[in-house]
Order: sequence, then structure tokens, then C-alpha cells
Amino acid sequence: MNMLPSSNQPQNVRAEIVQNAPREMSIGMVMQSIWRHRFFMLVWLILVVGLASLVIFNLQASYRSTALVALDTRQIRFTEVSATLANPSAPMDSNVVRTEVEILNSDAVAREVVKDLDLVNDPEFLPQPSLLTRIASRIPFLAGILPAAEEEKPVDADTRLAQVVNAYRNRLTIFNDGRSYVISVSFEASSPADAARIANRHAEVYIARQRAVKDQALASATSWLDREVATLSDRLSQSERAIQAYRERNGLLSLGGGVGGGNRAGSTLAQQQLADVAAQLAQARADLASREARLRQSRDPSTAGSVTEVVNSDALSRLRDAEVQARARLAEVAGQAGPNLPTAQPLRAQIAEIQRMIGAEQARIQRSLANEATIARTRVAELTQTVQNLQSQLATSERSGAELMGLEREASATRALYESLLSRQKQVATQVGIQQADAILTSRATPALFPAFPNKKMFLGVAILVAVATGAMVALLLDRRRKGFETVEETEAEIGVPVLAALPKPARRNMTLANEVADHPRSIGAEAVRTLRSMLATREGGIPPVLAVTSSLPAEGKTSVALSLARSLASSGFQVLLIEADFRRGNLARTLFKKPVDVGAIAVLEQRVSLVQATREDPSSPLHVLASEGTNATPQDLLEPSRLRPLIVAARSTYDYVIVDTPPVSAVSDALLIGRSVDETLLVVRAGSTPSAAVAATVKAFRTARLPIAGFVLNATDPKRTGPTGYPTNQLSLSYLNG
Repeated sequence: MNMLPSSNQPQNVRAEIVQNAPREMSIGMVMQSIWRHRFFMLVWLILVVGLASLVIFNLQASYRSTALVALDTRQIRFTEVSATLANPSAPMDSNVVRTEVEILNSDAVAREVVKDLDLVNDPEFLPQPSLLTRIASRIPFLAGILPAAEEEKPVDADTRLAQVVNAYRNRLTIFNDGRSYVISVSFEASSPADAARIANRHAEVYIARQRAVKDQALASATSWLDREVATLSDRLSQSERAIQAYRERNGLLSLGGGVGGGNRAGSTLAQQQLADVAAQLAQARADLASREARLRQSRDPSTAGSVTEVVNSDALSRLRDAEVQARARLAEVAGQAGPNLPTAQPLRAQIAEIQRMIGAEQARIQRSLANEATIARTRVAELTQTVQNLQSQLATSERSGAELMGLEREASATRALYESLLSRQKQVATQVGIQQADAILTSRATPALFPAFPNKKMFLGVAILVAVATGAMVALLLDRRRKGFETVEETEAEIGVPVLAALPKPARRNMTLANEVADHPRSIGAEAVRTLRSMLATREGGIPPVLAVTSSLPAEGKTSVALSLARSLASSGFQVLLIEADFRRGNLARTLFKKPVDVGAIAVLEQRVSLVQATREDPSSPLHVLASEGTNATPQDLLEPSRLRPLIVAARSTYDYVIVDTPPVSAVSDALLIGRSVDETLLVVRAGSTPSAAVAATVKAFRTARLPIAGFVLNATDPKRTGPTGYPTNQLSLSYLNG
């Protein structure tokens, strides 16, 4: 029976951890790969760094000098200088700064500097030989290996200039940080003095071109202003002559008052005359109406007495007084003697004469009023005619004045433009010779003390990093091309099934792992087998009472693992039976007993003998062994559950643990048949040998058959790299394990 304590942990805890872990290459795996290929890494590092050093120390040194150009935002202005040119200076923004950077970096400025400094004849700017050619020139033995350089073909002057300008611009760097108006002009050359000289000259040419552009613009403005002023002067003279001729032709007065003043004065005079005559006409009409009204009133007997002329007539007043007196005497006489007395007749005749004289006086007044009305009517007619004549004259004057005003407006506009351009011309004349560029050279370039290229320390550091990185990549690629697995991490990441332990190779060539377990229980191999037992025991249910041991391919050490595990359990006091179920190439009997057995597992399965009769004891441990006595033509028939299970049941009742050694899975299906009769199967993978595809196929076969897998054992590992648990070990661990 099973005497090992079992753990309370779930059965598939380790499997879940492995399956859920990200299948990525860890730093530890990389370091292990580098350590495995450390000699290659050393050679690779020496080779790459050596070649890099050869290249670095053959690179031509170059020096960089920088001049600083500041865009001048505080322009000196002379009496509206900004209005002189078509594009007046404006506050600078990022677009303006970027534009100036592009101008500094332009082909035109570079071409002018190249011509000015005669760089076309400077060997430094001519086409250079390749790096390999330069290296070959310094290392004679490489000259015969490397291909010969092609002869340089002759080129014309324009092509040579273009080549030099292109080489010049490749060495030129224009930079602005975007936060200021300062632009750096940097140039690289093999000589620090040349670098400073060219950087300064580039900045000077840029500033000179700015000044030249302003001078050219000023000259163009001066020429244009001269032409425009002359043209406007002629046009103004023609306009003034046209105005004078028009005035003379139309008889228009010119009383001053500015442009158009003569016309306005003439119009005002005519209008004043018209207003005066109109006022007189209105007064004449009022007078005519008054006289006609008095005339009508004088002709009406009922109102004739109220007429002013009648009221104010002395003759009528005397006649009326005389009539009143005569009537008074007649009344007095009539009252005394009667109306028919002869004395009354003279009085009546006197009264009649007076009345005749009153009528005659009134008629004279009416004739006088009629004459006055006629005179007033004639005056109204004359004034009306005068108004009409003045209105006609005013209309004619207005038409002539409108044309004159048009001529005068044109002359006024011409005069204003002429005066403006004349003033501008004088301003431009004052600016000749005082133009300033929009940039200043704030800091001149000075020769550099140290080369800017190559930075040998940095390049060597990069070369070392590249060598290490590429070497690590090559090492990883070599590991990828290896057959099989080297570490537990690789195995678990690739397969997804937990690896229970890593069993090392024996320390000596003539020693097997099973012998180490039996003869050297404190050895690394024995400790690794005990680790396998512990990993099996920590699962739920502990070590399976009946455990099959198989592998994907032959020669992976499954028999050695099965024997080692069985001996380890037996050495701990357990009753253990090891069954050899490989009826095709079984050699357990020869390994343990140095000769084949006559009665073994085949005889028990064929029920020719009992289990007790066929079992033998291991010479090196308390282990009981049921070996195979040879080959069988139909081993699959013997391994059918109907035959194998009775043997397993009999062994289970007698032993604590039964270990079954099976054939490899990829060769025959015996292991799958045996898996149906055992509790679980332990799969053995030989480190660095078993292909991952074969292991994956084995796992797939067991999962397809729904057979439980206890886990994997990574066999024949390097004890210097992998400890019993399957993870990297170190020298201290080895010392501890070896006692």
C-alpha cells in the first residue's frame, strides 16, 4: 500500500501555472543561451569590435564650428522707412524664422560661398574614395582582396560645381530652436580653421545678400518713383491747362477758394441775383394784389369810402364837409319855411353840385388806382421775365460748373498723388547708402578644439552593444535550431505540460543514474530522483500506485528513469515492483542480472506462472523486478487490458508502488495500451535530443486517448546548468549537493 503522505494541493496546480504562463522568452533563458554559447560570444565580440575599431579609426576626423545669426527685430527706421518697400518690415513669427532658415540653407547661398572661397578646387569637397578603398590603402594585404576602384571620369565645370555644392550642403547644418530669433550656422570640415572660416563666410554671404536685396529694392523703388513723379507732373500740368481753357471758353469766374472755388463763386452770384429778383417779384406781386384790391374796393359803392385814397383825400373831405353844411342849412330852412320855399332851391342845387364834385373826385381816385395797378402789373411781368432769364443762366452755369468740377477733381486727385509720391521720393533719396540687413552676426565661429566626428568612445560603445546584441541573437537562433529542450522553462513553454524534475547525466561515463541512486544516495542524480518523487507526492493523491514510464523516441532513458525511481522508492522502505513491458527490445534482465530470465512478464501474462514465481529481487536494492524474458510476436495482445489488468491488480495488492517500463510512443502503440491499465503515465524527454514535434505528438496521442499524464521528466541534463528542480543551478548548489 501507499505509505507516502499526500499533499492537499489541487492535482493540476502546476499544469495550470504552466499553461497560463506567457510563452515568452525570459531574460533567464537568454542568459542561459548566451552562457551555453559563451565561447562563440567571445569570438563574435572580438570580431565585431575589431572590425568596428578598424573602421572607426580609419574614419576621417571632422571639426564643427558654429556661427550665430540673429534676426534683427529692432530695425533702425528713418522717417517711415517701412513704407518705402513693397513688403514693409513686420513682427516676425515662426513662419518668418523658418523662411530665413530655408534661405540660409538654400542652394543659392551655398553656391555663392563655394564660388567666393574657390572650394571647387579644394580636394576636401571633391568626390572621395569609398571607405573600403581608404582602408585598403592603409592595410596593404587587403588591396588584393578588395575590388579595384573605378577610375574617375572627367566632368564639366557645371557638374563639378554641382558636386561641390552638394558636398558643401551635406556638411552644413542650419538650426533654430523655435523659441528665439537666433539661427545657428554650423559647418564641418577636416580642418578646424576651415570649418570656422566657411561658417563665418556663409553667415556673411547671407547678411550681404539681405542687404543687396534691400538695395536692389530701394533702387527699383527710386526708379519707379522717378518715373511716376515725372508722369504725374505732366498729367497735373495738362489738367490745370484744361481747367483754365474751359473757364475761358465758358466765361466762368475764378474767385479763388481752392479747387472748384471759381465755379462755386459764379454759381453763388447767379443764385444771389436770382434770389434778389425773386424777392422783388414777390414784393411786386404783393403790391399788385394790394392795388387791385383797393381798385375793386373803390369801385364798390358800399366799400368805396373805406379805400385809403378816398379816406385820405382832402378834396373829398372838404366836399363832404360842404355837403354836410349845405344839408344842415337846408334842413334848417325847411324847418322854418317849409321844404317848398324858394329859399330852399339854391341849397338843393348846392348839394347836388357838391355830390357831382364828390363823384368826379372819386372817379379821379379810381383812375389813379387803376393806373397804379397797371404799373404794378407791368413790373410783375418784367420781374417774372427777369427770373426766368436768371434761371436759364443759372442752369447753364451749373452745367458748365459740373464739367469744371469734374476737371478740377481729376486735377486735385492728380495733385494729391503727385505730392504723395514726391514726398516718398524725397524719403527714398535719404535712405540711399544707409540700408541695414534684417540679420546680424552675433557670434562668429571659432576653430573647434576637438573633432565632432567620429566620437570614438561612443562608436566603440555602440559597437560593443551591437556585438553583444547580435551575438545574443545568433546564440538564440542556434538554440532555436537545436533538437530538443535544454531547460524546464523551454519544455513547459513549448509543450504546456509540467516538468516534474530534471535528471542529470551521471558524473562518470561508466556510471548510470540507477547505479547512482543505489550506490551514491547523496549524489546529484539521487537527489534529482528524490525531487521527482517529491513532485509526484505533492500532487493530490500523491504518487500513483501504478505508474507507467514512457518516452516519445527510443534511447531517451525511460528504462533508466523507471529503474531509478523504483530503486529510490524501494530504498525508502516501500514495497516496489518494476515491470518491464517492452516485449520487443527489453534488456532490463541483462542490465540487472547480466543474463536474460527464463520466466518473466510474458509468462505471467500468459498465465503460465504466477507473479510471485516470475518476480526477482534487484541485486542493488530491495526492489522487486518483473523483467521480460524476450520478444513476443504479438505483444499488443498481451498488453490488452483484459490480460494486463489482472497482473496490475495482483501487483497492487502486494506492493506499495508498481512502476511499468513501456516501449516508446512514436514507435508502437504499446504505451497507449498500457496507459489504459495504469493510474498515470510519466513521460521522459531527453535534454537536447528529443525534437519538440515528437514530444507534442506524444502529448496529443495521450490526450486523444484520454489517458492521464503525470508530467514530464527532463532526462540527461547538464548538472552544471540545471539543478534537480529543473532550474538553473550554481557552483554553491553543486558543492552543497556533493557534500
